[in-house]
Amino acid sequence: SGRINITSINLTIYPGAKIDATAKGYLGGSGSSNGQGPGAGIYGSAYAGSGAGYGGYGGKDAQGDLGGNIYGNATWPLDFGSGGAGGYRCSNNPSLGAGGGAIFLNITNTLIINGSILANGGNGQANCNNNGECDSGGGSGGSILILTNNLIGNGSITSKGGSGDNYGGGGSGGRIAIYYSIFNFNGNISVKGGSGYQYGESGTIALNGDVIPGFCDWKLSNSTFCYITETHYLTTNHTYNFVYLNITGSLIGYNNVNLTFPNLSNLYLTGTLSLGSNSQLTLPSLQTLNLTGTLSLGSMSNLTIPNATNIEIYGTLSSGRINITSINLTIYPGAKIDATAKGYLGGSGSSNGQGPGAGIYGSAYAGSGAGYGGYGGKDAQGDLGGNIYGNATWPLDFGSGGAGGYRCSNNPSLGAGGGAIFLNITNTLIINGSILANGGNGQANCNNNGECDSGGGSGGSILILTNNLIGNGSITSNGGSGDN
Repeated sequence: SGRINITSINLTIYPGAKIDATAKGYLGGSGSSNGQGPGAGIYGSAYAGSGAGYGGYGGKDAQGDLGGNIYGNATWPLDFGSGGAGGYRCSNNPSLGAGGGAIFLNITNTLIINGSILANGGNGQANCNNNGECDSGGGSGGSILILTNNLIGNGSITSKGGSGDNYGGGGSGGRIAIYYSIFNFNGNISVKGGSGYQYGESGTIALNGDVIPGFCDWKLSNSTFCYITETHYLTTNHTYNFVYLNITGSLIGYNNVNLTFPNLSNLYLTGTLSLGSNSQLTLPSLQTLNLTGTLSLGSMSNLTIPNATNIEIYGTLSSGRINITSINLTIYPGAKIDATAKGYLGGSGSSNGQGPGAGIYGSAYAGSGAGYGGYGGKDAQGDLGGNIYGNATWPLDFGSGGAGGYRCSNNPSLGAGGGAIFLNITNTLIINGSILANGGNGQANCNNNGECDSGGGSGGSILILTNNLIGNGSITSNGGSGDN
């Protein structure tokens, strides 16, 4: 049913059995139309539809339509999930991409779950015009609210978002809240977002009123301590108030995502924390960072750690702009702080690069190299390289992008300039790995005759202040190659 309200003294769900409100909430978009509900997905004017939101934001579709919004109550969820948007030439079947329904169980003695309780969002319709592009968005998960004295079992409780296939957006996860006196449940609770061009965000889980984002492992986490053990996605800006964060899985944000942890003191990262281009990660209270995995932000992004005590890097830390103040910082052998090709973008196709020292594309086949600490190199037809700029004694600028070349792809990350690294280490900086702000190599041989090459990006900036510098690693800000 769409809405299930059950009050009983006892309730048992046996293995293989289920209480199921999947795709029984707000309807998906019928044909080329928006979904239904307060977090409905959007159909714009092209071919795909975005995913619906509820416990998190829905995923964008391939043409950039925003996913549906967050709504509802995390501690007392009773809402339907919303419907994903339709897609071009998709059938008039609004049950596809529908949101999850709403389940309320008031079990005054014992609830045994060895089967399943589901309020998942429905998958959108895929490949509506048989060219692979026209996909409707996934529905968001619905609501599951459980009140019980004794919760037992090893089954599953899920309110997941539906899939948007390859070009539609994924639906967000829904909301699950459980209130109990005795908890002996060892099964699965999940509010993951659905897959798509952009995945939908995870929803929320509340246990006795303590709300955690759905990307935290509910068996290990609470509202101040978060363990991320699987792969989850973020589509837009968020602030989280954790004190402790341990990532063995992956938390992946798309472009233009600003992520702030105002109270985070300890970050242990053996998995991946990744944000896209033009994003920000701000860690104002961080004291301890132990990085054996990957902390990565895209080009022109900002990573700020203003007041740490001890940072140990065994893996990779990368961003466009890296600002770190800490008492001590150690970069171990094989590890790196890396802003390579994370500065101003290279020329997209047959165009100039970006930045004050940008490379030039003239009117023939190749592009010149970018300048910064020196002049960039000419290309084969004589276009001048980019100019010198910036401050040699206090370098804080991005490197500039090399020019594109004839028939080179529209990939401006090729030939991008190096980023900007600022390290203020008040006691000891040990470098046995690498600090890099190199420019990116240009694209080579774009028309397969050996002549059409884009220019290399210029190296970026590395500014280091420290009391004691130790190690046998490397510090480089080299320019990128322009091939032949």
